[in-house]
Amino acid sequence: MEERDDKITGEMDDKDVGVLLQSTQQLRTHWSGCIVTLIGYTVTFIVAIWAFSLKSYIDSGSNRSQPDASYLLLAASLSAFLVGAWRYYAHEIDSAIAGLYGDFILYEGLLGIGHDHGTNKYLTRAVPNVELILSNKELDPEQRSKLIGQLADMRRMGKR
Repeated sequence: MEERDDKITGEMDDKDVGVLLQSTQQLRTHWSGCIVTLIGYTVTFIVAIWAFSLKSYIDSGSNRSQPDASYLLLAASLSAFLVGAWRYYAHEIDSAIAGLYGDFILYEGLLGIGHDHGTNKYLTRAVPNVELILSNKELDPEQRSKLIGQLADMRRMGKR
């Protein structure tokens, strides 16, 4: 039985790495799109809740001398819950996207993409002190990838 090498660099050619990079980029784009789609659903549900609640509030005032304010309280509560749920889920998706940065660093490093391009450039601008990892010539792409992955796990990146 052949023993497997833990280093990924010897197992893939540039075409394979390019396909992985493209696949990872598509996943990141999909997850970003999910956040935007969820914003649309959240706003739509909140508008529907408020439309129903305001109509019910107005109708309740025509039957009595005082309108029933519980409709407004219900709308405010449901709206707050929906915004909170959306924000929590969006935060989780952001963390998942940040978890992809290690893969981007690995694949771009294997393809020889320079420090001033691609994900390296973005992370250098967006994450404090990450340039110490990315510009370190003593680290190979896999080591950089692992360190960036650890930063993502510690939630040092991935916040909107």
